[in-house]
Amino acid sequence: LNGASRLLNDLRTQFNSRVEGNINRINSLLNQVAIANNFISNATTGGGTANDTMDKRDIALNELAKLIKIDTVNMTDGSILVTTGNSRVLVNGDKVARLVSVANSHDGLAGVGITKPAGLVFNTAALGSFIGTPTFKTVDITGEIRGGEILGNIIARDQVIADEKLELDQLASSLIDQTNLLHQA
Repeated sequence: LNGASRLLNDLRTQFNSRVEGNINRINSLLNQVAIANNFISNATTGGGTANDTMDKRDIALNELAKLIKIDTVNMTDGSILVTTGNSRVLVNGDKVARLVSVANSHDGLAGVGITKPAGLVFNTAALGSFIGTPTFKTVDITGEIRGGEILGNIIARDQVIADEKLELDQLASSLIDQTNLLHQA
C-alpha cells in the first residue's frame, strides 16, 4: 500500500509539472501571436500583405487551442484578439497577458494565474489601452479554464489521482480496522 501511495504521489507531481510546462508553452505561443499581430497590422495598414506571417500565426493559434480553450476575434487591422474560453483577454494586438503558476492554498500545487493591469481606467477611445501607469495584479483563473491539455492535466492531478488516493487510504483504513478486530477476538 505504501508503494501504491508513493506511485500516486509521484504521478500527481508529474501532472503538476505538466501544468507548469503548459503555462510556459502557452506564454511562448501568446508571444508569437502578439509579434505576428504587430507585423500583420503594420503590413495591412501600409497597404501590404503578410500571408506567411498569418500562416505562422494560425499554426501558433492551433497549437494554443490544443493547450487551452481560446476564442478569437478578427480585428479590422488584421490582428486577432485572443481570449480564454471565459473571456479573459490573452492577446490584444501586440499586447500580451502573461499566465503564471500560482500555488494552490490547500496543497501548494500549481494553479493558473493571469497577470492583468490593476488600478487603471480602461480607455474606451482606444480599445485595449489604459489611462495611467500600469501595475500588475495576478488573478487565479484555474477554475475558469474550460478545455485543452492544461485542463486535462489539472483534472488528472486534482480529481482522478486524488480520488484514487482517497480510495487507497480508505482501503488501508479498512484493513487496519479488520486487523484490529481479528486481534481483539
